[in-house]
Amino acid sequence: MALLGIFSLLLTPLADGQDEPDYLNARVHMKNGYNKPHYVLPFDHSSSFEKGLFGWTGALSNEQNEMKAQSKAVIYDDFQLAVSKGVPRDSVGILVDVQFGTAILRDANRNGYNRYMPAEKSGQVEFHFVYGEQYAAEIEKFKSAFVKALVRYNPEDDEAFKRRAS
Repeated sequence: MALLGIFSLLLTPLADGQDEPDYLNARVHMKNGYNKPHYVLPFDHSSSFEKGLFGWTGALSNEQNEMKAQSKAVIYDDFQLAVSKGVPRDSVGILVDVQFGTAILRDANRNGYNRYMPAEKSGQVEFHFVYGEQYAAEIEKFKSAFVKALVRYNPEDDEAFKRRAS
């Protein structure tokens, strides 16, 4: 139900005379390409998911990997519930990693949900493609319409790092 509440809040009409915040006005930010408002439920987290939610460190056991995959399935179930309760299907999508979300991505594809996939290797300070040079093939394999790339940039970093990040 928490997910349904989040989507309801995002999609609630504004009161008369209330200005729409820029982050909700897709026309301001999306001048090229996809130009409709779109709300994404991200659960592609890996390192932060393990440490922050479960308090795990180091290599994960098979049982921990299964628990992580099951947790992501619960999030996806809530996403589907939100859509079944009236959240517009064409305004929402999911962002999940392949490692723990393969079944979710396949089901989302079968059900026509918008799918995002991360391109970066989780937990890295510097950007690296999760599948190296094969990243495009992996995205195509799951027919993801959107890709997320998390690139960290700090003006105070050394010049060589900033050049690589830009």
